[in-house]
Amino acid sequence: MVGTLGAAYAEVSRFEQAVQMAKKAEALATSAGNNKLAERNRKMAQLFLARQPFRESKGAAPNPAPPTL
Repeated sequence: MVGTLGAAYAEVSRFEQAVQMAKKAEALATSAGNNKLAERNRKMAQLFLARQPFRESKGAAPNPAPPTL
C-alpha cells in the first residue's frame, strides 16, 4: 500500500512525497525478503525523481525507467 500511495502522490505532482513513499516501500519489501517488489519500488522512485508518474495498464508493461542521470 505504501508504494501505491507513492504512485498517487506522483499523479498529483507531489514528487518529493512520492519518492519518500517509494523508498519506504522498497525498504519494507526488502525487510520482508520480497526482492521483486523492492526492485519495482526502486524503479518507481527513479521515475518520481525524474518527475514522472508511474502508470501501467492491464496487459501492458509499466512505463520504463527514466534515463540514467
